Amino acid sequence: MPAAPIRILPLRRAHWISAILLTALVAASFIFLSGRPKQIESMAVLPFFNASGNPDTDYLTDGISETLINNLSQLPGLRVSARSLAFRYKGKDVDPLKVGRELNVRAVVSGRVVTRGNLLIVQSDLMDVTNGTQLWGGQYNRPIADILAVQDDIANEIFEKLSLRLTGEERKRATRRYTDDAEAYQLYLRGRFYWNQGTIAGFKKAIEYLQQAIAKDPKYALAHAGLADSYLFLGSFWVEALSEATAAALKAIELDPTLAEAHVALGHIKLWLDWDWPAAEFEFKKGIALNPGSALAHNRYAMYLAAMGRPDDAIAEVKRAQELDSLSPIINTDLGWCLLYAGRGREAVEQFRKTLELDPNYVSAHWGLGASYTQQHLYEDAIAELKKAVTLSEGSPVLMGQLGFAYGLKGTSEETAKTLSELTALAQREYVPSSAVALVHAGVGDKARAIEWLERAYQEHDFSLVFLEVAPWFENLRGEARFQQLLRRMKLPERAGPGR
Repeated sequence: MPAAPIRILPLRRAHWISAILLTALVAASFIFLSGRPKQIESMAVLPFFNASGNPDTDYLTDGISETLINNLSQLPGLRVSARSLAFRYKGKDVDPLKVGRELNVRAVVSGRVVTRGNLLIVQSDLMDVTNGTQLWGGQYNRPIADILAVQDDIANEIFEKLSLRLTGEERKRATRRYTDDAEAYQLYLRGRFYWNQGTIAGFKKAIEYLQQAIAKDPKYALAHAGLADSYLFLGSFWVEALSEATAAALKAIELDPTLAEAHVALGHIKLWLDWDWPAAEFEFKKGIALNPGSALAHNRYAMYLAAMGRPDDAIAEVKRAQELDSLSPIINTDLGWCLLYAGRGREAVEQFRKTLELDPNYVSAHWGLGASYTQQHLYEDAIAELKKAVTLSEGSPVLMGQLGFAYGLKGTSEETAKTLSELTALAQREYVPSSAVALVHAGVGDKARAIEWLERAYQEHDFSLVFLEVAPWFENLRGEARFQQLLRRMKLPERAGPGR
């Protein structure tokens, strides 16, 4: 039987059929792809609501929220709103969707926590801001000893619903536990709760709880890093605290060499305590490499750059930190300091004022504003701000010296003499940095005695000398040969811009 003849379709008809098939294929692909969940690239974790009504458990609700923020921030391709932004809504009855739009994020995590004796009840929800749908919701009724497991469960549920394409290593890093001891973890959360208050009393309380956490679990690297950080912040006002930070930072790195917080703390120690400039920069850069999204790492590195006389680099770095955490009083204050050290006093004044709008009792912002007013010759305003700073710092001798400097420039000899007497009396009870006394003498124009006390400060390894090259309050000493010799002994690099 002869083969059936092959029919060849007319060219036009073939093109028409091809077009139909192509359209069908595109439509099918669209239906398939649109059915797949779209990856979410931005989100916020709101502070969980303390439904127990007991302020003593605020540390727990804050801690769960902050841990989720830190864990989610580890994920590549996901932008997570900084803690300071999210915690503006703490204790407020807000609409998560409205908050999400205000923060310009695609998804929002919210939740509530109830504690009843040893029972922990956590309700958490994940909402899609674009369409108002609930992506996930869950409730956990567990013993409080299972808090770490509850946090892991919530994090893993969120990872799934975000449709993130994670490697096993990325997921492991984002859910890493630094301790399996629930009691040590709760003590750590208490410590962070007080650390976040940013006050002298808060740092002291944080140290107490972090030491207790370490006693429960000596291998708790994150607690050691937190302890180092607490000592470092306290050391800004009470110098003797700095030496305590070293052991804590080194122990944290020994336990976990990949912990960014520990390297940043060690960099701070190398800068302030050891005066090892290359080692300090190495540790700061190491911390940033380990966690590029760490606002604190960028901020600390900025202060190093300012001390090294690199003002433009310092301002760029602290602004990077500000992008990551725009409402942090620490970062906003340090932007003010970088501007002041760069010789941009009026901008510094405005920046410190903005910081005090965020936190009216932030000590370092009052200090910086007072120092900036001094450079603008607004001595009455400077003295008012520095008095507030001394009171809020519980009588820090560093700030008393800055106040004495302002008194000296204003020409109030009685108040200047009183400040010197108070520093002398205080030195009988505790360490008073010689740089504080040098400041008072510099204020009254006694260059010889100011330099004499700065030389004593060098012998003491006074941390304030780190900024000797850029500090505007020692500007009138720069022409003195002994001051130049001191700078050379410090081995500080020459500052960018006008020479020495």
